[in-house]
Amino acid sequence: MKVDNVKLKDLLEGSRQFVVPRFQRTYSWEKRHWDDLWNDLEELYDDKKYREHFMGVIVTMPVEMQPHGVNKFLLIDGQQRLTTILLILACIRDLIGNHGDLAEKIDKLYLQNQFTDESNRHKLLPTQIDVDSFRRILDRKEQIESSISQVYTQFRRRLRTTNDERESLDLEHFLDTMIERLVFASIVIDKEDNPYRIFHSLNGTGEALTQSDLVRNHIFMHVDDNDQEIAYQDYWFPIQSALDKRNKLDNFMIDFVLKDGEFISRNSVYDSIRHATSQATDPKKYVQDLLENLAIYFHYYLKLVDPGNETDPRLGRLLSRLNSLRTTTPYPLLLNLYHELDSGKLSKTNMSEILETIESFIVRRYFCRIHSRGLNLIFTRMYRSIVGEADMVRAASQYLLVRKFPTDEEFIEGWIRYPIYGTGNQDRSRFVLESLETEIKQNNEPVDLFHEDITREHIMPQTLSEEWRRMLGKDAESIHENYVHTIGNLTLTGMNESMGNKPFRLKKETFNRSSFALNTYFSECETWNKCQIEKRARFLGSVALQIWKRPDN
Repeated sequence: MKVDNVKLKDLLEGSRQFVVPRFQRTYSWEKRHWDDLWNDLEELYDDKKYREHFMGVIVTMPVEMQPHGVNKFLLIDGQQRLTTILLILACIRDLIGNHGDLAEKIDKLYLQNQFTDESNRHKLLPTQIDVDSFRRILDRKEQIESSISQVYTQFRRRLRTTNDERESLDLEHFLDTMIERLVFASIVIDKEDNPYRIFHSLNGTGEALTQSDLVRNHIFMHVDDNDQEIAYQDYWFPIQSALDKRNKLDNFMIDFVLKDGEFISRNSVYDSIRHATSQATDPKKYVQDLLENLAIYFHYYLKLVDPGNETDPRLGRLLSRLNSLRTTTPYPLLLNLYHELDSGKLSKTNMSEILETIESFIVRRYFCRIHSRGLNLIFTRMYRSIVGEADMVRAASQYLLVRKFPTDEEFIEGWIRYPIYGTGNQDRSRFVLESLETEIKQNNEPVDLFHEDITREHIMPQTLSEEWRRMLGKDAESIHENYVHTIGNLTLTGMNESMGNKPFRLKKETFNRSSFALNTYFSECETWNKCQIEKRARFLGSVALQIWKRPDN
C-alpha cells in the first residue's frame, strides 16, 4: 500500500484511467453535496493566501500498468468527488470555448488521454448506468437527461453567475485554484488486495452505503472475474436500472429476504445475506443462486409496485387496490405466491381470492384500530403456514382468522365510531369511499374516480356555522368533534370548493344533481345530525360487509 498527498493536477496528468468497479453505486451526489463543494471552491478562489484544501481520500488499485500505454486503476473510493470535479473541469473548458489554448489544455491534460483507443480515452470510466452520459459531456456531444447531466448544468450555471463582490469569475484563475490547491490523500493498494473487502471496510468514510450497495458488493466479491460482465449485465443491471428510478431497490431487497419467513429489520438485509453465505457449503454457488433468484423475484416485484405490469385484469386490479391502502407488508408473501403461480401450484383465481382476503383483513383491522405494527410478522410468516396445502385459499383464510380478523359486529362498531379522515392516511379514506361508490353503482354507468376534480366532502363541515350549530342542537360541539371525520359524514364530490361550509339544505341540492351513487342517499334527508350520520354509517356498513368479507371458519 502506498499513501501520498497529491494535488488534483498530479492525480489527473499522465496517461491514466480511473475505472469505477461494478460493485460501486451509481453517481448519487445531490444538491447539498454540490453546494458544499461549490462553497469550498469559491472560498479558495477568493483566498489570497493561496492555501490548499483537503478533498478527502482517493483509494485506487492498479489493474493494468503499461510503460507506453494508459495505466488503469480501479477507483475503489472517491468516485463521487472525482466525477463531480471532472464535470466542473468540462464546464470550464466549454465556457472558454475555442478562445486560446486553455480549453485544449484542460481536454488533453485533465479530461482525456491522447493517442489511444476509444475505451481508454477518458480519464474516468464511470459505472455502466452513468458512462454514456459522462462520455457525451466530455466529448461535447448532445446530452441525455441523467444525474450526470444535472451536475454539468448546475455547475455551468454557477460558473457563469456573478455575485456582489465580483462581476464574473476568472475561469483561468478558477481552473488554477482547482488543479493546484485541491489536495487528496491518495491510497494505492496492492494488486493482491481484495477491492471488494476494502470497499466494504471504507463504508462510513463518505456517503453512507445503502443495504443494496452492500449486497451488490457482497455478490460481486464472490463472482469470478471472468463471469462478472455476464453477472452484471444479465442479472444485476436490469434490477438496479428498473428499481433505482423508482427508489425501490432497498425495498425490494428487504422484501426478498423477508419472503423466507424470518423477520429482520430494514438495516439487517446485508448482514442476513452475508451470514447465509458464510453458512453455505459452497458460498460461490450460494451467491450465484442468490443472483439468479433476485432476477426471478424482481419481475414479480415489478408487478407489485406497478400493477400495470400484471396482464391478468383481476389480479392487476387487486394489486392496485392494495397499493391504494399504502401498505407493502404483504409483499414478501405475494412474492412467494407469484412463484407458486409461475410453478403451476397456484391458479390466478386462487391468488386473487387470497388477495381479496388480505385486503379485507387489513381494512377491517384498520377500522377496529388494531395496530398495524404486527402485520409485518403476520405476513412474513404466512407463506410457511400455507405452502403445500391442497387448498391454499382456505389455508390462508384459516391462518388470518386466528390473528385478530375482526368479526362483522366488531367491524361495524369501528366503522361507525372511528374517524378515517385527517388521521395521517388520507389515501385510505378516499379508497374506502371509492370502493363504496363502485359497489353501490354496480351496473350503472361508472364515474371516473381518478379524475383530479373529485374530492372528499364533509356533509357536516369541518368548521361549524351558526346555522349548523342550530341543526345539531345543544351538543353541537361534541357531535362535531366525534363525528365530523367518520365515514357516515363523508362522501365524494366534484364540487368540494363550491360547497364549502354551506348549510345542509344547499348541500342537498348539489347532492341531488350529483352523478355519484353515494349521494342519492341524501334525497330523503331533511336534516343532518348525529342520528342521520350514524344511520348513514350503518347503511354504508352493510355495503362494506359485502366488499370486505370475513371468511367462514
